[in-house]
Amino acid sequence: MVVYDTGRQVLDDGAKIRDFCGYWEILKSHQGELSQAGVDFSGLPMDRSAADFDSAYYKEADINLKVIRESGDHLQDAVAGGTEQVGLIGETERLSQYLKGNAADAAWEKYKTNTEQLQTNLQKLKDAQEAIKGVDDNLYFGLNKKQDEYTAAITLMIEGTIQNNPADFANRLSTGAAAIMADNKGLEDSEKHLYAWHGSPGVNWPARQVKDDLCTSVIGAFATAIAAFNDANASMDQFVTDNYTILREALNISENGPAIGAFATAIAAFNDANASMDQFVTDNYTILREALNISENGPEESSFNKVTMEQLQAVFNQGNFASLPAEQQQRILDQLNAMMEHAGINTPQRQAAFLATCAIESGELTMWYEGAYPGGPDADWFNAHYGPQTPKGQELGNIEPGDGARFMGRGPIQVTGRSNYQHFTDWYNQSYNPNPPMDFTQTPELLQQPEYGFAAAEWYWTTHGINAAADSGGIDAVTDIVNYYDGNRDKKRDVYQRALSVLGG
Repeated sequence: MVVYDTGRQVLDDGAKIRDFCGYWEILKSHQGELSQAGVDFSGLPMDRSAADFDSAYYKEADINLKVIRESGDHLQDAVAGGTEQVGLIGETERLSQYLKGNAADAAWEKYKTNTEQLQTNLQKLKDAQEAIKGVDDNLYFGLNKKQDEYTAAITLMIEGTIQNNPADFANRLSTGAAAIMADNKGLEDSEKHLYAWHGSPGVNWPARQVKDDLCTSVIGAFATAIAAFNDANASMDQFVTDNYTILREALNISENGPAIGAFATAIAAFNDANASMDQFVTDNYTILREALNISENGPEESSFNKVTMEQLQAVFNQGNFASLPAEQQQRILDQLNAMMEHAGINTPQRQAAFLATCAIESGELTMWYEGAYPGGPDADWFNAHYGPQTPKGQELGNIEPGDGARFMGRGPIQVTGRSNYQHFTDWYNQSYNPNPPMDFTQTPELLQQPEYGFAAAEWYWTTHGINAAADSGGIDAVTDIVNYYDGNRDKKRDVYQRALSVLGG
């Protein structure tokens, strides 16, 4: 998947504006003789240069998509961290039963007030992150739409209507002007002034027919293309202004801050606003930390107790896991414990939630890709339901034919879609620093191996704040994040309760 960092990169991808500019300069260079021949240029903005059209096309080139995208990721990290801290409330609220006396009561009331403030500010972080993600997606969509509209208009003009290469186009204009000025009769026995309509030697048309062709197939073609440019420019202007408003509101930037009246200022504000975003995150994350009286080094991690083979077999009692060879069971258990320790899945509640999720999502850690059972869906089914032509496929970032099957759900909790595979790739390379770096968008089937499948589960679990969800809301809160529309919630609850009993939760 190509990830663009600037507006210019999006606009450059397949751009034909330079082709248009070349033809425009040729037309302007012949304007004098054509006007003298009576060709009407009143429908074209002949005062504009090729550079003017180029500048209008690249008006949004300086939009910094990378900064907006990374700032959204920054907010997402803050949300995950804040959610993790919220989970500590469940641990500390139990202390109220041991607090006695007026001083203790006052301290407890202050704690509850801080807790409410914490929840409010965490929601602000979540709302801002969602808004910034939407702005990033919207801007890419708008830029790509503008590029498509320009390219379609230019292709229609040059290849569909004019149908000349640059040299032949210049010759067409010269011979056309000459044929009109000579009042060419178009008769075989008269003096001929051939019109190089589509290359030499040309056609022997009457002057009026030549003039009509130039007005329709040349002047008209340029007018149609320029009208399409103007529509695309106006649409993009409004698009940028609307999305800047979203950004400003998400970051609580006042209307007296970066102005949105001038288009250029709006673009600059996209980039400048990230300083506001950094401060916004810092201020609110500080509130989260202080509300819970957590040091800057964070809370102390709980000790880690490995899940034993006997415990895992007791939790997974449906026979799927037990049907695996003993060597494979041990390999899965070793990878499971390593992942849970690394991911902070270190309490009975968290471990029970993870195991209950795996029991349903991957058939007790036996189905490492979606549909891995007799009669399961094939590639055609995945492409039909999750391909780039479907709303769900587009939501998952599937942009190429075959992406539906290529990026089917894999791993213990079935990571799905090109975008998620790309996010996992970025996280994995940063977290584990492999040499050479991995690219799971090129080798998605690696997630069917326990080593990488568990790593993908760790990425999803930790970046979505699921430990905190398990702490505060158990398996239902976890399912809300992993698979909200899951029809197997009751089964997950059963496994969760059994796991709590087995693990001593």
